[in-house]
Amino acid sequence: MISDTGLHVDPSKPATRDLCRAWVALALLPVAFVVAMVVGEGLITMLGYESGAEDPVPVGPALLASIPALLILIAPGIAAVFYSRRAYRADGRDANVPAWIGGLAVVLVVALNVPAFIVGR
Repeated sequence: MISDTGLHVDPSKPATRDLCRAWVALALLPVAFVVAMVVGEGLITMLGYESGAEDPVPVGPALLASIPALLILIAPGIAAVFYSRRAYRADGRDANVPAWIGGLAVVLVVALNVPAFIVGR
């Protein structure tokens, strides 16, 4: 026999919270872009190379600067996918939209930056 204690958990509240977090993560994409640019340029400068110089930066220092910047840049997209999928599992309504946008943003950022790094060598 199952007794009802009167405690009911509304499944839409965690889903709504996660969906809001996914949209906030997407809204932080421009901020992440600026922070990634500052971090990348700052690391190149701290390593003793001038950004925009005629001589290309060697591969090692370029990777040391670009990998953290790329991780900063894709973090909001990954967070949007994570929270959106969690909201979708909890509620299922319209929660895939930020996941698709965040996933597409991550794919585009990687697809544009990795070949540019390789071709620029």
